[in-house]
Amino acid sequence: MKNKSKNLGKRTSAEAEQSKLQILESALKEFSRHGYDATSLRKIADKAGTTHGLIRHYFGDKTQLYTSVVDFAFEQFISDLAPVFMAIKANSHKNDPIALAKQSLKIFARGSIKRPEMARLIMHEAIVESERLDYFYEKVDNLTKLFEGLFIEIQKTGALTEFSELKHYTHFIFFNLPIPLSLNKFSSSFIGEDIQSEKEINKYVDRVSSLLFPKS
Repeated sequence: MKNKSKNLGKRTSAEAEQSKLQILESALKEFSRHGYDATSLRKIADKAGTTHGLIRHYFGDKTQLYTSVVDFAFEQFISDLAPVFMAIKANSHKNDPIALAKQSLKIFARGSIKRPEMARLIMHEAIVESERLDYFYEKVDNLTKLFEGLFIEIQKTGALTEFSELKHYTHFIFFNLPIPLSLNKFSSSFIGEDIQSEKEINKYVDRVSSLLFPKS
């Protein structure tokens, strides 16, 4: 323990950031596989190749770590969608808002294939109906606000008439589109194709798009 304490004190800022990232990535995988209750800090430490004490040093208790993991997962999706949000902010989406909406669906689908843990986390919390689900709602609400300008322009085209509010639109996307993609082995077996392939991702997104924008 003495040596571990010395190593902690000697860590550079770059090493500390790398350790935090390893912990977050390992925690994300463990929480998404086993759920919050069945995951321990010691198990996460083993997967991350670090110590239980170092996790507490960086993130606090398990609840605080879980919150950090959810933040981390959302930040990755927001980073993916940055081009869409930049287009909305620059008002360039007004030329063809539906095309930008379809682009956002493809980006979100690819992100869900690359990082299926987000959808799995939500499924775990929805099953147990924990208070942690409220934090997901808060994060989705924050993400929803970033789509406001796009939603307004889409409605001007006469599309999305069945979605009276922005949150209904984003809820439909966020809680429906990634689920089959996060269960990629099951989905691939079910359709008889590799759902992670570019061809199948495009087909899947096209089907979702046809439901949202049937006349476009």
